[in-house]
Amino acid sequence: MLHGDKQFLHELFNDVKWYLSELKLDIKPNYQVFLLESRGLSFVGYVVRHDYCLVRKNIKQSFIRKNNKLKKLHINFNYYRRKMASYLGWFCHADCINLMIKHFIYKELLQYLERFKQF
Repeated sequence: MLHGDKQFLHELFNDVKWYLSELKLDIKPNYQVFLLESRGLSFVGYVVRHDYCLVRKNIKQSFIRKNNKLKKLHINFNYYRRKMASYLGWFCHADCINLMIKHFIYKELLQYLERFKQF
């Protein structure tokens, strides 16, 4: 459940807890109620905040490591495009245009992203 007011979340939690008790279900004892602004919601490879969405740190680090290895090999565009396709898929759903502009060897890859055509 996502909401900006922590008190509202606690009230809603009590309602959900009551409903689940009617179904003879319970909530795990170590549940957490926290504000999304403080640390974001880490979910399926992304960290989601109210205004933006980023890829997780380990995905970014593995991208940079692989990119640096490919830089040393002096490869052609087609080979680079195939090797970076999975990262391009991750990045197209996140707000990380600056990461791509900074690290992509071939900036032509940005044209594959519909939402970044203005760059």
